[in-house]
Amino acid sequence: MQIFPLFVASLLVAGTCMSCGAPSFGVTPRLGTLDIDGDIGVESTGVTAKNSVESLGLVEDDSVFSGRVDLDWGGVHVTAAGQSSTHDGDGVLEADLSQGGTTITAGTAVSSELDIGIYSGVVTFDLLPTDNFELGLGLGVAAIDFDVSFTDPNTSDRIATDETVPMPVIALRGAVAFGPVDVSVLANGMAVTIDGNEATYIDIDAMARVRVLGSDDRFTGWITLGWRQIDLDAEYEDDGEAELDLEFSGPYFGLTFAF
Repeated sequence: MQIFPLFVASLLVAGTCMSCGAPSFGVTPRLGTLDIDGDIGVESTGVTAKNSVESLGLVEDDSVFSGRVDLDWGGVHVTAAGQSSTHDGDGVLEADLSQGGTTITAGTAVSSELDIGIYSGVVTFDLLPTDNFELGLGLGVAAIDFDVSFTDPNTSDRIATDETVPMPVIALRGAVAFGPVDVSVLANGMAVTIDGNEATYIDIDAMARVRVLGSDDRFTGWITLGWRQIDLDAEYEDDGEAELDLEFSGPYFGLTFAF
């Protein structure tokens, strides 16, 4: 994919900018909740019907720890972020699940578990830099790592699938600052097809923060509030066919320390 060389070139430009002056560096540990919505299907001969996350018993994770690191060199911004969450519970299948020689039929009570990790790194370049407003466009990479399983507790039959999906992304960043308050939105995503597997990923991170320590861009402390919205559609082969059409969303609270 041509976007990978472009991303490497972007990093080289960022490195050149770094040599022009010391960057500002911000670290934001965050804790929040992540609700889940959507559908999942796993069938040996091709997915014809999917199960909603409500029927599977998958619920929100109310203790999602995540981290974000931001490096700024004037009009160049590099952001790396990562988080993982677990969604589990008990439900009743709306549609059959099958994999290999194992089938769990619709109407069966199952124990469900979904673990998902989302990691990204992007670099954006300001197109409209001003004292109070920034708008930038850039490139990056993301990796989505998920592991999902469904077990019939009566027979111990188990359907499980896991996949790690790396992909290039296009990123858009906007920010507004007024005195001790700034608000930013970082969105990135892409639709890719790799070896017959398809994935579409959209990640929106809206963050507002208030400076409570320090008086400039360095050696400052901020109280941070935000909202994360992640959409993931994936179709891939795993001893059959698996389809996931999922949405994750929720608020978070954190502290930002800038140097």
